[in-house]
Formats: sequence, C-alpha cells, structure tokens
Amino acid sequence: MVRVVDVGQEVLDNVGLVGFERFKYRLFIRQLITLWKRGRVTFRVRSPPKRVLDELENEGIAYKVYRDEEKGRVTLWIKVKDEETLMRVYACVHSCSIVKLREIVKMLKRYEEIHVV
Repeated sequence: MVRVVDVGQEVLDNVGLVGFERFKYRLFIRQLITLWKRGRVTFRVRSPPKRVLDELENEGIAYKVYRDEEKGRVTLWIKVKDEETLMRVYACVHSCSIVKLREIVKMLKRYEEIHVV
C-alpha cells in the first residue's frame, strides 16, 4: 500500500495557519513547486486594485497590464523567476506575511521529493 502525505497541509499546520489564510498560502505552495520544476511561473491578477499596483511599484516588481475592452477589465501579469520575487508578489497581492512565506519555503526544502497530486 502506498502512503500519500499532503505536504502542503503538514507545512501549513506547522506554520500555524488556519481558516481562509490557508487557501492563499496553499496557492503559494503550488506556485512555488511549479517555479522549482519549470524555473518560472506566471502570476495573474484580474482587475487589481490601485493599492496592489502601488505596492508592486514600491517593491520594484515588473509587471504588464493588459486591457480587455470586450469584458471591460484589466489583467495584470507578472513573470516570476525566483523564490524571493514570488514571496514579495504574494505579500503585495494577497497581504501574506513574508516571515510565514520564508518559513514555508524553508520547510518544503527539507523534503527530498514532492509529488503534486
């Protein structure tokens, strides 16, 4: 019998995240694993508030804005190529704690293999 361990749940429990916060941090874990696997990840935000744009500019994170005239909305695209930038993007867009994000990265690096199920 094969034992399947949800590494994300284990890490989030150890960090002490509960409720809706877990959702944001679980998305971070998925994108972090994709970043490790492919070497890059694209972060997309539909209809970003002005606060997010200001924070990204203050952090020095490059982004592209695409306007969809048909649907009447704006989409923000960020190409991320390293862990530090991904953590800063999550801190700006989702108001995640940088300390908790660093702790998650540190805990995930302890595993030799991670399988996404």
